[in-house]
Amino acid sequence: MLSALLFAIAVNANAIDVPPDFACVPYGDDFAFWVVPPEGWSCACHAEQTHGVAVALWPKNGAWPSSPALMYVAVSTKDEDTMEKLIAHDLEKFKTRNPDGIVQVGNELKDAKGEALPVRLTSGLKSGRFEAIAYAEQPHAFLLFGLTAKSKADLEAAMPAFSQLVRSYFMINDIRFNQPKK
Repeated sequence: MLSALLFAIAVNANAIDVPPDFACVPYGDDFAFWVVPPEGWSCACHAEQTHGVAVALWPKNGAWPSSPALMYVAVSTKDEDTMEKLIAHDLEKFKTRNPDGIVQVGNELKDAKGEALPVRLTSGLKSGRFEAIAYAEQPHAFLLFGLTAKSKADLEAAMPAFSQLVRSYFMINDIRFNQPKK
């Protein structure tokens, strides 16, 4: 009885409300999280095979990949040891692919626990697209929350939904899967 009470207290101390709507819970060997699609957006969860990212989102009246604005969450192995090094490496790759590209520091966005995620804004892509990328760190992986749009106006129109997506992000870091007994 005491152990059940202590468990309930420990769970409640770290609890966060689960949204009543659909929540996407991607996970792998070294990451787990949930996000909730913003109102008016469709979502494909565990979309690595179909869309090339862990989570793909597009406006409900649109389609992946042809909508004026798309959002995604990509998982990156933790090859870099700090967030700053990951962002520098990511932006170095961006400049290699887009020599005339522009990178700006955007306003930080807060996740479900109120932690600030750094944001970078890019333009001048060879494809003509505009992007916002928010970076989250997990113990063994980095997450890249992306908003990509066909025009600056499309990017600005989708920024409230992007902020809502990032605000729904919650890292799940205390799950242990049962291992088969040998």
